[in-house]
Amino acid sequence: MDLTEVFGETTTPPEATGLFKDSSGNLWISSIGHGLIAIEPSSGSIKHRLFATSYGDSAEVSVYTVTETAPGIILIGTSRGPYEYHLSEEKLTALGQPFFSGGSPTVTSLALGKNKTVWLGTLYGPVSGTPRLFGSISTLTTDLPSDAINTIEETQSGLWLGTENGLALIDRKNEVLQNYN
Repeated sequence: MDLTEVFGETTTPPEATGLFKDSSGNLWISSIGHGLIAIEPSSGSIKHRLFATSYGDSAEVSVYTVTETAPGIILIGTSRGPYEYHLSEEKLTALGQPFFSGGSPTVTSLALGKNKTVWLGTLYGPVSGTPRLFGSISTLTTDLPSDAINTIEETQSGLWLGTENGLALIDRKNEVLQNYN
């Protein structure tokens, strides 16, 4: 596949920030400067293009991460906060933004947790909520290696956070933080 067919003729190459394969088999490519694109792998055809004004134009929103909360419902982490995209309706909706005092709404990572909880990694720490209730997010206040979360994942052992300055594990059951830096 020729990526100029996907990203257009540009002076800057796409900075890919994530790859995700949805339940329909589409490959989603998130990027800084070129938005979010879903490709049907066997044909190479573009199925969805979000946050880029048109073919080859620079995007006004940086897209850092993408996941699927349910079949056909895509959750997107961007420089303007979280968005939800319904494939069947081709409808994009901005969700409540996880603002922090003086902070940025940027969502750098996403993870699906227990009981339909969605974890957001932000520049100001981890945030939890549900896709429709981001207005009432509670933040975790811990002594993390860094507040800027690059990656986040919930496992049986707890909430893993990859930060700029190391790795951390939050055992939420026992309220214990272990830093690995």
